[in-house]
Amino acid sequence: MKPFFLMILTMTVWAGGPAAFAQVAPRTAANIDASGDAYTYFSLRENKVVPVEDESADAWDLAFKGAEVKVNGMAQYVDEAFEDLDEAPEEGYVKGDALPGGSGDGWFLYQADVHVVIPVPDRVLVVKTKDGKYAKVQILSYYKDSPDGAPSGPARFYTIRYAFQPDGSRAFD
Repeated sequence: MKPFFLMILTMTVWAGGPAAFAQVAPRTAANIDASGDAYTYFSLRENKVVPVEDESADAWDLAFKGAEVKVNGMAQYVDEAFEDLDEAPEEGYVKGDALPGGSGDGWFLYQADVHVVIPVPDRVLVVKTKDGKYAKVQILSYYKDSPDGAPSGPARFYTIRYAFQPDGSRAFD
């Protein structure tokens, strides 16, 4: 009887645990090119840049152009370490094209003396997509081939780390 009970318990834990955790594992996307005159659209679900002809389409979640970031849905900035943010806030979201921008108000700080853009430490963009899914996004770098944020390459190439929750819950852990 004990082996049978242990087998059922193991199958139950396995069915709910590993699959759920794999879905919200952090992902990284490097060198998202935002150097052109048009927005570059990114899908969090697909972890890639996607072509978009109609901004009202659901195919994209984030859009980048220069230092500007837009969200296809609702969003807010949360001043907390990426690793510590276990759940998306219930309220406080604004339309994705109404996010605060500029040095210190949005995702970056501008160092005028050396003309460098660096991400605000421990600032996370929390996204509520058009279809009600949640993601947390940390911008790691604004420079090509510079995942640590050091301005060693051309500007307007984003590296982001994010966790996307596809089940609609606000939980990231």
